[in-house]
Amino acid sequence: MYYYNHKKINLKNKAILVGVVFGLLGLIMTPRSGNFSDVVRFFNELDAFRREITISGFSNTFYNMVHSNSSTAELSNVTLQYSSMPFMGLIMMIMSYLGNGWLLFITAFIDMASAAFLVMSSSEKYLEKNIGTNNSLYTWLIFTCLFNFNATIGGIRNGIVVFIFALSYWIIINKSSSNGISLIKLTLLAIVLLLIHPFALFIY
Repeated sequence: MYYYNHKKINLKNKAILVGVVFGLLGLIMTPRSGNFSDVVRFFNELDAFRREITISGFSNTFYNMVHSNSSTAELSNVTLQYSSMPFMGLIMMIMSYLGNGWLLFITAFIDMASAAFLVMSSSEKYLEKNIGTNNSLYTWLIFTCLFNFNATIGGIRNGIVVFIFALSYWIIINKSSSNGISLIKLTLLAIVLLLIHPFALFIY
């Protein structure tokens, strides 16, 4: 039992380290000029939220967002988008107090730490059972070479929702003794993730 828990802690530490490394990479990434992507759109929305908060204050900005109002024309399209997703809008408002790069840091950390944990934990089980070793380093290196990091963090919400659900699914299925309890937990998780992106419904 001690060996299992110790191995699991080491696995978590490895996953966190991977998340931090790729998070720092995301932190210094800058979208190319003239290249439209979700990253550019989110950066523009963060700038719009910053200006709106400066003019109207935090609470009034949140109220305006929920009711699709704005004191600046720049935020009008943003409020229309987030009025139906106030939870994600609130996250964006909080993120507006940080630099734009921190949005990519958080996205990259969640995506890559979750992916690292899933890949290494699943490969360790397979390798230990079939080969007699639990060294998942080579599996992770292969995954990293094949993984499209730029496309994943470029989607922002899509990646976050997919990896949080996948990681939670792995943990819930491996820990829960009842299928009914697992289904309830996964349903509640899907409802929470729906507040971030409707794509969570298709994953569920």
